[in-house]
Amino acid sequence: MTTAIEPTEILTEIRLPLPLRRSGHAYQKMAQPASGFALVGVAVSLKIDAKGICEEIGIGVTGLSDKAFRAHAVEDRLRGNKFDRQID
Repeated sequence: MTTAIEPTEILTEIRLPLPLRRSGHAYQKMAQPASGFALVGVAVSLKIDAKGICEEIGIGVTGLSDKAFRAHAVEDRLRGNKFDRQID
């Protein structure tokens, strides 16, 4: 529950790339009712081509291990598959 910022440092800027067409990002968590902190969280970022095929995907999971991890096996399984719903 800490950051890498030192006590004498101030965060002045955060730069994020603009989202690409046909890309999407989502985060879902199962929160601990009293604190609201995530017990388990999953973040997904994906990009599909014009035909609905998954070109790029990244899935991060928190709370199931002592540190966050990428779900590479799930990414590999979904990459190259067609999605029924188009993302604009």
